[in-house]
Amino acid sequence: MRAAVYARVSTDDKGQTVDNQLFAIRGYCQERGIEIVKEYTDYAREQDLKNRIQWRELLEKAQSPRPGFEAILVWKLDRAFRSQHRFHLALSNWEYTNITFHSITDGFQIDYRSPWGKFVAGLMAAMAEMETGLISERVKASYDRVKSKGGAWGRKPLPVDIAQVQALLSNGLSYRQISDELGISKSTLNRAVKASQKEPAEIGDNSRVESSII
Repeated sequence: MRAAVYARVSTDDKGQTVDNQLFAIRGYCQERGIEIVKEYTDYAREQDLKNRIQWRELLEKAQSPRPGFEAILVWKLDRAFRSQHRFHLALSNWEYTNITFHSITDGFQIDYRSPWGKFVAGLMAAMAEMETGLISERVKASYDRVKSKGGAWGRKPLPVDIAQVQALLSNGLSYRQISDELGISKSTLNRAVKASQKEPAEIGDNSRVESSII
C-alpha cells in the first residue's frame, strides 16, 4: 500500500517540530510494509486553513483522478481535523477515490465506504471537536482569573542584552543571524531594539530590555 503522510504542529507549540510525528509514522509504515509517497507538513493552527498550505495541497491531490496513494496517515486525528464538518467533508470526497484514513496513535483505520467506518469517523471527529472546546474553555477561564486579579496575560518578558545586540550588529550580523544566536525570535529582537531607542539613557554595557515572546 502507498500512503501520503501529514504532520502538523500549531504555531502556539513553541519549540516543537513535526519531527516526532514523522518519526513515529515512518516506523509504523516500515513495520507494515507501507510505502510513503510523500510527507506533507504544516506549522499552523487547525482552523487556519490559509496557512495550512501543505494540507490544502494534500486534499487537492487526494481528490484528483490519480492521487498516487491509497491511504493518508497522521500521527493523531487532531493533527488533521478538529472540526466534525471538515472531517466528514474530506472523508466523503475520499470515498470516491478509495482512499482510507489512518490515525496511528488513536489506533484506527477508517474506510468511509462502510457503515461502521462512517460511525467511527463521526465518533472520533466529535471527540476531537469536544477536546478543542474544552481547551478553549480552560484558556478563557484562566484569562478571566488573571485579569480579575489585575495581572498581565501572556508569557513572561524575555530579557534582551542590548549591548550584546549592538556588538553583533557592529560585526555585520543581520537581525535574523542575531536572533538565532541569542535564541529569540526576530520580532522579539526588533521590539527590544525599538524599546532601547526610546530610552537611550538606560542603555549601557550591561543594559537589558524586557521584551515579550510571541
